[in-house]
Amino acid sequence: MLQGVLLQAPLAAIQAIFRIVLMVGVGALVGRYGKLSSDFLRSLNAITSSVFLPCLLLSRVAETATAERIIEWWPLPVFAILYVVIGCGLGWILAKTVRCERREYGFYCAAVAFPNNTSIPLSVVETLALSSPSLLSDTLQPLNGDKISLVERGDSYILVFTLFTTILRWTVGYALLEPDSQLRDVDDPIEGESRRLTWRQRLRKALRTPPIIASLFSLLIGLIPQVKELFFDTSSPVEHVIVSAARTFGAATVPSILLLLGLSLSNGPPPLTNSEKLRGGSDLDKTHEEAGLTKAGLSVIVIGRMVFMPV
Repeated sequence: MLQGVLLQAPLAAIQAIFRIVLMVGVGALVGRYGKLSSDFLRSLNAITSSVFLPCLLLSRVAETATAERIIEWWPLPVFAILYVVIGCGLGWILAKTVRCERREYGFYCAAVAFPNNTSIPLSVVETLALSSPSLLSDTLQPLNGDKISLVERGDSYILVFTLFTTILRWTVGYALLEPDSQLRDVDDPIEGESRRLTWRQRLRKALRTPPIIASLFSLLIGLIPQVKELFFDTSSPVEHVIVSAARTFGAATVPSILLLLGLSLSNGPPPLTNSEKLRGGSDLDKTHEEAGLTKAGLSVIVIGRMVFMPV
């Protein structure tokens, strides 16, 4: 039994990785040779975040959520908070170690603490569940014992985790990426302070995003058995019309996000500069975009996100 799992796990992992690489690669090829406009990319991104992802949340989270299961999900917000705290601390330590500009510490903290925790994990879970369900069945305990139920259960964990990381991204992440107070005052000395959002405003802005609204609505459906039966009973017209349409739109979420990732990579990496050039003048003389991403900064992101955080 153990030997079979040990042989099965590497093959399943390779399949999951190649599936992601293939989908991202298609996006990169389309972006390089398809001559797509920036307006198209913005539109696809808006449709994905405003339509596809909320529909996926409604069709997956609401169906698997119950009062008992929501209580079982308590580690997800705890882990989300710990992950962001550890990521920010690690990003700060690495940025300080390689002597990045102090005003850019927030950028590197955010880059390490907020990885892609939606499309890639969803794709990995789906591939593992369909190709090697025995690797996940003991952990996820599918509702009906079949592969589709296993995928839905795994997706619900990821999407609920995404709910909390999205809130943190719009609050903590937003604060980390805000311009330094000195730069803000120089750019607009009169209105600089008025542009700074309070934590309450950031939280309110996060709660108004379509994915968060869909997540909270899905959890509410799961908490009320009568409403859940109305939505997901196989004889209900709501299930045949609304939920069925949501499943169809939701199925486009992962391909769209991976396609967008490939499109963003189609022009190659941004130009790198030596850290000495970035430190060669006053902090107020040039912006991050003008200076470019430094080699030291890139090492912080790669080491932090790809080496330490997965551990």
